[in-house]
Amino acid sequence: MLRIVLIYLIALAIEVAETGLLAQEHPARRLSSIVGVAVEEYSKGIDQRGRITSDLEYQEAV
Repeated sequence: MLRIVLIYLIALAIEVAETGLLAQEHPARRLSSIVGVAVEEYSKGIDQRGRITSDLEYQEAV
């Protein structure tokens, strides 16, 4: 599941980069920030066994 979230975020970041919406920040740094936030939100919503612990945090991640 985490792999799907990361792939989705990478694809989204590439799409945004191609449309020129990334202002002055380097694309790699911007992508790193986006992925970092997504992973953090995902970890708050999913426990170590892969069960959803917080629907809100999980929805924010996906």
